[in-house]
Amino acid sequence: MEKRNVRRARYHLQRARKHAEVASEAEDTLALNRIEAELLWLEGSSRPALDALLAHAKDAAEKGYGYEHLLTAHRIVQVADSLGERKIARQWWTKTQFLAESSGALPLLERWRKQRLADGYGEPESTEKTAGAATHTDPQAEPEPVPDPDDLPRVPLREHGIITLSRKLQEQASWIARLAPTKVPVLIQGQSGTGKELFARLVHDLSPRAAEPFLAVNCGALPAEIIESELFGHRRGAFTGAVTDKPGLFHEAHRGTLFLDEIGEMPPQAQAKLLRVLESGEFRPVGGVHYETVDVRIVAATNVDLKKRVYEGRFRKDLFYRLKGLEIFLPPLRDRLADVPLLAEFFLDEANRVLGKSLELPFPTLQWLMGQDWPGNVRQLKLAVESAAALAPQAGTLLPRHFTGVDPRGETTSLPEELIEIERARVVNALEATGWNTAAAARLLGMSRTTLAGRMRKLRIRKPN
Repeated sequence: MEKRNVRRARYHLQRARKHAEVASEAEDTLALNRIEAELLWLEGSSRPALDALLAHAKDAAEKGYGYEHLLTAHRIVQVADSLGERKIARQWWTKTQFLAESSGALPLLERWRKQRLADGYGEPESTEKTAGAATHTDPQAEPEPVPDPDDLPRVPLREHGIITLSRKLQEQASWIARLAPTKVPVLIQGQSGTGKELFARLVHDLSPRAAEPFLAVNCGALPAEIIESELFGHRRGAFTGAVTDKPGLFHEAHRGTLFLDEIGEMPPQAQAKLLRVLESGEFRPVGGVHYETVDVRIVAATNVDLKKRVYEGRFRKDLFYRLKGLEIFLPPLRDRLADVPLLAEFFLDEANRVLGKSLELPFPTLQWLMGQDWPGNVRQLKLAVESAAALAPQAGTLLPRHFTGVDPRGETTSLPEELIEIERARVVNALEATGWNTAAAARLLGMSRTTLAGRMRKLRIRKPN
């Protein structure tokens, strides 16, 4: 686009923005923000444009505007491709596929796919379509593997109770599979509710120790005065109340795996003993005089910054580096957007079985769920779906109002005269994207078919012959 045309576009952009702000049209304001980022790209400022679009996509998702989110995701792919940011382009192409397929915008997706191939950025048709099918049409399927120079083993995560489409989690699981046959300790880091124990069990299940015990202990839930007894056992008379000998978890986990959750909360004395076990396989029970030898694989997890704890003197530096033989990082749910619908439908299936109900999650509700922050991650989403299922009728669809504490987003239909063309373009694009299927276009736009029909009449939009 010529610079003169870009300047003209900016002039009209500012006029439209003023009208949108006066009319309080949130979706129009979002669309104008995207257009402003696109103008940056056309002016040659690709990096600032990409940063603006990434922030804009998050904003659109949080506000629940699926069509705007879809358009922004595709634009991110285009800008990332032009910058050579292949990782970002792949990630956002996967999101674009999911959003388009979930809303019935297959004609638009196919057009984008062909254009991307023509531009020299896309993958061959069979590979791309297969990946798209794995993200939507077959929710039981795992995504196609990303070629890896190290040829890491691929892990069927669903078989291990891990429901995800995240390439990042698949990569972490592949590293686990590579090191599982060894005795190398594993340190899993991630926020509460991201599935750290599931990945700890994965370490155990993929190892030669799978038939032996897997024991877990929350180091943050045990008082400092008894954690050593729980881990290493004690001898009779070692302290008040120790009337018999008691084997500890290390003894019981012999030849198996011990999962130490919230390792950052472990008191200093227990840290010293744990370091000795890691280095020599030996420990001495509380009140004991002889050392015992065990063969235990250690998997530790934390939701705190252990490096910071080391700097503050609250965690042993030598233990920290001894634990992190393999570091696994689990991203929060808000950073793996495509997992939200997959997990929500999985949890709803479980709730239907328990409650004897026949409930479904329509696309607008899935879209709304994707727009939430989920600070409690997968655990919070599971509880939210279970609670909503309990509150909903015996059969039908789950709506945002069934999720306690959150009101469904209302619809806005009035438009100032200056914004009619913007709204008309949005509706026409949605209709074209779905092959003029009004039901699918309404879902894509986040409105009912009745509302869409009214807007088509108002905007004088008719299906071409």
